[in-house]
Amino acid sequence: MKDRLNKRLFQPTDALPLEIFRYFFILTLILQFYSFYAFKFLQGGILAPVYLFTFQGLSFLSEIPEGGMKFLYALLLIAPILMLIKKVFRIAVLIYLVAFSSFFLVEQSYYNNHFYLIILYCFFWLFYNPQKHEGKLSVPGWLLFLFQIQLFIVYFYGGLVKLNFDWLVNQEPMATLLRINSAQLPSANLATSSFIIYYLTYGGLVFDLLIGFLLLNRKTLWFGIILNTTFHLTNIFLFNIGEGGDIGIFPIMMILTNVIFIPAHILRNWALKLGIGAKAVFPPGKGKPVEELKISAPKVKPWLVAYLVIQLLLPFRYHLIGSDVDWTGQASFFAWRMKSYTKQCEIKFFYQPNAAQPKQEYKMGRIINTMQIDRMAQHTNMIYQFIQFIKIDLKRKEGLVNPIITAEVKIGFNGRSPQYFIDPMQNLTHVEFSSFSRPNWVLPLK
Repeated sequence: MKDRLNKRLFQPTDALPLEIFRYFFILTLILQFYSFYAFKFLQGGILAPVYLFTFQGLSFLSEIPEGGMKFLYALLLIAPILMLIKKVFRIAVLIYLVAFSSFFLVEQSYYNNHFYLIILYCFFWLFYNPQKHEGKLSVPGWLLFLFQIQLFIVYFYGGLVKLNFDWLVNQEPMATLLRINSAQLPSANLATSSFIIYYLTYGGLVFDLLIGFLLLNRKTLWFGIILNTTFHLTNIFLFNIGEGGDIGIFPIMMILTNVIFIPAHILRNWALKLGIGAKAVFPPGKGKPVEELKISAPKVKPWLVAYLVIQLLLPFRYHLIGSDVDWTGQASFFAWRMKSYTKQCEIKFFYQPNAAQPKQEYKMGRIINTMQIDRMAQHTNMIYQFIQFIKIDLKRKEGLVNPIITAEVKIGFNGRSPQYFIDPMQNLTHVEFSSFSRPNWVLPLK
């Protein structure tokens, strides 16, 4: 086992799967830019709102001037084009990583798991520097393994979060998601079909838990690729990529990742038979795997171990908080909690100069957009952030030093009837929030 692990991680391996995926990844980034452009992400999502929900400790990102944001936005298209040039590939990746991360971290409302995966993969690409070996390009085995194991983590953890009562017994949130997306289906009956609901609920669970193993095992690889492709094509069909869904380019990206699991000699043989850029795109060879170099006493890279430990433990950090992660929204980011719940939200804030005067509604629409409002209602930390903004805004505009701030937040969780998320009578002016404990001002899920 130890020798097999050493061989996989520390011997040079054929770079062809990553070389092909490099072009697929660039295509993914260009499609992502088109998605941003089509929905006017920069203007409507970043520049128009008065307030941005930055991640903790990164509020300086919201201070980037409009010209700076437009420049970073342009880099999201320029950098992928530069990535096509091998000599500047890693520099272009670094530029894209900085630009994309700035948009990713400046507003929590737009958090998406495939955005997170793009950032992680960009980080991996910084180490992509193939060398000639035995007539072919090779990379350290751990680099290809890193791309593969990260995908395994995405899928497997996406399955673990589904092991709960709502998913296994109530078939939620799948039943609600189908109802919400019923207009996109060819037949409205599909949204209420017991077979479809059961198929997506339990099929999705089994898929997430097993697909990583199927792709990593040579004996089940082709079955895994067919299953992976079919699953994501189904997601496009049901939840689409455009307006009304939030899966974006994720299915396309995940289908393209199949290539990193296919043995290099098979890919090379296909390329040679098809006559596709055998010299320019695909390093020359006779259709055989790279022969391994003999090495002595390979050293484990500490940063690689640390990275994997973080990826394995970070999704479980909500256990330290003791909160219902999907209900409160705490520790739900960076945890691969994909389609684990649905929430129908209503949120309003009210303020009073003092208890003797009538309360007035705080108009959020002039400050933040509808997506920010909806996401804020789902995440405790974002509600707390906005309360702090309201206090500052009321002091600046109306001179109120110690107003009474209340909120009416109703959430219909996984098909349940709407219930209050916060006591509507509680004064929120002096509430506290910690990333390491459950807020006492949030009501429990019934």
